Amino acid sequence: MKSIAKILLAGTVVACAVALAAAPSEAAKKKAMKASCSQLASCSTNCKGKSCELRTCGPDGKWYLPVLSRVCHVPDCPSKC
Repeated sequence: MKSIAKILLAGTVVACAVALAAAPSEAAKKKAMKASCSQLASCSTNCKGKSCELRTCGPDGKWYLPVLSRVCHVPDCPSKC
């Protein structure tokens, strides 16, 4: 019985060490993701004639089509993506 308890204790220590080693890399991924676009930013893409598609930055750091206004006219468009 004592040997089983020692094996379980060793497994628990190893699992905690792996979890702590992975934590900084997850934080670095989130930091890099935030750097791709800033919250509430917008840009234009796919310009055809005098209209362009709008893109807004999502909370995960990726560009998405907005819900309400998806098109802008050339003089009033934000910078290109």
